[in-house]
Amino acid sequence: MDLKQLRTFYVVAELGSLSKASDRLGTVQPALSRQIRLLEHDLRAALFVRDGRGMVLTPIGRRLRDRAADLIHQIEQLRKDILSEATTVGGPVVLGMIPSVGQILGGRVSELVLRSQPNISLLFVEAATDVLLERLQRREIDVAILYRSGTEFHFPTEDIAREEYRILGRPDLLPNGPSVSLDWLVGQTLILSTYMSRLLDREAKKHKLTLHMPIIADSLHVVADLVTRGLGVTLLPASAFTEQLKSNTLGVISLSSPRIYRRLMIAFHDGGVAPATEAVARLIRAEAARLAEAGIWTLPIRPASSAQQAAPSRHAQEFVLEPALPTLTTRVVTRRANARQVHPVRR
Repeated sequence: MDLKQLRTFYVVAELGSLSKASDRLGTVQPALSRQIRLLEHDLRAALFVRDGRGMVLTPIGRRLRDRAADLIHQIEQLRKDILSEATTVGGPVVLGMIPSVGQILGGRVSELVLRSQPNISLLFVEAATDVLLERLQRREIDVAILYRSGTEFHFPTEDIAREEYRILGRPDLLPNGPSVSLDWLVGQTLILSTYMSRLLDREAKKHKLTLHMPIIADSLHVVADLVTRGLGVTLLPASAFTEQLKSNTLGVISLSSPRIYRRLMIAFHDGGVAPATEAVARLIRAEAARLAEAGIWTLPIRPASSAQQAAPSRHAQEFVLEPALPTLTTRVVTRRANARQVHPVRR
């Protein structure tokens, strides 16, 4: 058996479909089928049962799948470590970002890497937070920038910034003034993500208000297109619409009550952080600090003590958006400089 056959087998086993594996690996299905047949011939055992539902693992196939993930990761990590032992840090780094962060940070980080770390090659993956977490768990991504959820999991993580959700729409649809309250949203057509629609609907019901949310879209590009067409307004971090705001295609105002924020974090998979990955993470931290200086992001707020948490808040109408995601593990590991703190999540 060779690494190519093993990697092909693992992807097909995880996805349960040759066609999906073909899309993931960028290889035609006949070539994948041949790799599977060669592996089965080498092991003298059937690994899959092919039926109308796709590729179903045999008992031997399940045993191989359980062992293959660690084998593949160990080989890939060995390759990265060897490449990173050169005088200059180098090697491949797979960097995941949620779309709204990719809009503002993708180009900046790429420029910094090309200028200061020319021996590092970046592979960008753009996906939603839950998808990035799943791929981190499978160690398919080295480092990801996403927003912290209320889910318990255990990856090395650290908060890097805090962003406020603001109202964005065509200038002719927005009122004069810097901010509005929840009441103003009642008369508007809202184009929101699933999480935001649930949060605002719950808050509106507390005040016996009804919001008009005819379109729910979890795609940043779709939201941007609909809002630019003047079909409604949305609530998102303004940093995701930098170009539209510069050109005055869109305008922005604040929601004064409730104030809604999200916390951005860096997350690493639990298989160890290679020098090249840490080099990219340092550049991300530095750029996050620059964005905070420019007023685009704010630096993360330290968690309050238990006594502070028990006291009534002066800003009762203020939320940190931390949607629950499918549980992956049972703890969070917070990375700080040269130390790690392991603690349970209490949201």
